[in-house]
Amino acid sequence: MHSYTDTDEGRLHLGVSDPISITPPTAQDILSSEELDRVLGEYSLFESQEEAQKREVALGRLNLIVREWSKNISIKKGIPEDEAQNAVARIFTFGSYRLGVHGSGADIDTLCVSPRHIDRETDFFQTLCEILSKDPDVSELHPVPDAYVPVIKMKFNSIHMDLLFAQLSFYPTLPDSLELAEEINLKNIDEKSVLSLNGCRVTDSILQLVPNVANFRTALRCIKHWAKRRCIYSNAIGYPGGVAWALLTARICQLYPRASPSTLVSRFFMVYEQWKWPAPVLLSHISDGSLNLQMLVWNPKNPRDRKHLMPVITPAYPAINSLYNVSQSTLTVLKEEFARGMNITMNIGTKKATWHTLFEPSNFFSLYKYYVRIDIFAESPEDHRSWAGLVESRLRVLILRLEKLMLSTILKRIHPFPTGYENSEKHKYCTSFFMGLVVEVPKKNDANQNRTLVLASAISDFNKIISDWSQKKETMGVDITHVKRQNLPDFVFEGGVRPSPPPTTQRLKRTASAASLSSTSPNKVAATANTVRRLSSPPSTPSGTISVSPSPTPSALPLQIGQPLTNKRSNSVPEVPSFIVAKAQASLSNPVENESRVRLNVNDHETIDVRIPSTKDIPLQPILATPLQDFEAIRENIHLDSYYPDFEIGCGSEQVIGHQSTKKSVVQLKLLPTADVES
Repeated sequence: MHSYTDTDEGRLHLGVSDPISITPPTAQDILSSEELDRVLGEYSLFESQEEAQKREVALGRLNLIVREWSKNISIKKGIPEDEAQNAVARIFTFGSYRLGVHGSGADIDTLCVSPRHIDRETDFFQTLCEILSKDPDVSELHPVPDAYVPVIKMKFNSIHMDLLFAQLSFYPTLPDSLELAEEINLKNIDEKSVLSLNGCRVTDSILQLVPNVANFRTALRCIKHWAKRRCIYSNAIGYPGGVAWALLTARICQLYPRASPSTLVSRFFMVYEQWKWPAPVLLSHISDGSLNLQMLVWNPKNPRDRKHLMPVITPAYPAINSLYNVSQSTLTVLKEEFARGMNITMNIGTKKATWHTLFEPSNFFSLYKYYVRIDIFAESPEDHRSWAGLVESRLRVLILRLEKLMLSTILKRIHPFPTGYENSEKHKYCTSFFMGLVVEVPKKNDANQNRTLVLASAISDFNKIISDWSQKKETMGVDITHVKRQNLPDFVFEGGVRPSPPPTTQRLKRTASAASLSSTSPNKVAATANTVRRLSSPPSTPSGTISVSPSPTPSALPLQIGQPLTNKRSNSVPEVPSFIVAKAQASLSNPVENESRVRLNVNDHETIDVRIPSTKDIPLQPILATPLQDFEAIRENIHLDSYYPDFEIGCGSEQVIGHQSTKKSVVQLKLLPTADVES
């Protein structure tokens, strides 16, 4: 653990501009840094000596395996055995482990560097993977050769490791004095090797470009922990990953080279809350290289790079944007979190808040009324790991497709959650991701606005992309559905326990309304005779429509079947008619936990799939589904023995989320016990 060390005079002016301040810290700044250090220790962000030794042993063993594998490959390819002893691959580390900011239980980023005769496709991803799969210390082996940066993921002696591969074409054998930072290593190598080498080269450059490594490490530990607690840590989803957070923190260290760690953290939020994106963050001037290798470097004059929303540029040649994945949606979330962090750190400085306040976890699963759920499943753990990894790496495509809808629909915000949840709720091997949605409910008197949000096109485009994967099997699948907040699965909440919402006036009114309905006579219900058959499996078509309509027009409704109900008190038909859909003839049970599913055949030709959230495994009868213009005006016409605030009704490829309200036009589903159903 570390609180503060002063910076050498010769390292006060690093980076692309002069520092903002070289003022040394006050006594209060040092005390605040010591408090920050103590709080970071409470979150187990420093590994024990025993853990450190365990990592060193695991890395040593992996290096021995790689050396033996590469020696055998060399012999097999005709290199004499005495020369093959030197024609071996080597292991390097990068990322948080190399930066010295890894904590207890953190993974290790490693790179296998090989001479030119060892290839990636056959030797690395086939032969080495086969050797690793037979090693008793290796588990959860998961090669991802199709990733943007190909990687082997695994647990080695219970330590998570990512193993990358780079083939150095310049060397028949690797010299003992090999320095990956040297530009000659990039000569005549493929793009994947350049990307793989970039991790080590960038990590070493960062350590060379920060004025004070010890202060940088403490500040970065804090920023990374904050980002994980606030759920904005994932390069695949479109948030900064470990490298990007390190670059952002390193730039603050350059601007305040003598600041204490606590001051660096507060300046981090102050600077980036005011940053004029897409102005790039640079640790050094962008170089075109010294060997005329003519590799593409980040350049805002290029059409591709000009579109980047949040450029954070790596300092090693060839310079690239570490945040090319950021979308408009994730940038919006990041800006909000920078503003929150700035306010809290200002309050920490005035004793109105503590460091624990900064690290309060995100309340993502209570922020939104609507969510998109992505279930990635397969029939075996091995297939699930590879399939889930592929789909996760493509989720950014779905985000971008959904963002296009924001230009022309009632969708106004997308908030992707960076972490997937492994669960067996619907499938034995499944990982579920979530995105929060904000929709702008049109005004009641605005008949020109479409009140239905259709997601089907975005989902269809995404499904086409992931279905093109060459290794996809029939048993691999993705279900994309929409779900309301109160129907979120329990596994997304801490400890699997859903927090109890505080009582509200609206909830009390709704409960009172349901109680009043239960006393209404069922004889006042009219229904058309149709057949109900049990739905043994969920609809195969992904849901694509969210109804958030306060007063839907008939054209926005998924169904218009039957005769409208008449208000007995006024002998008038509501402005938007209520349609009787179906009457049940058979009882149903719950084929899926907490959910009854039925399939209604209407008019002998139209099929309607209905999902009914339920907390009791009791027979239920769907009697009618109807859009209601004014619930109070026709309440005498309906009867609800069971009250369900949320359900889904699907017609064809579309589904609609509806909710019960005493004030707004909604979709209603009447439920009665079997004994009360008229023949």
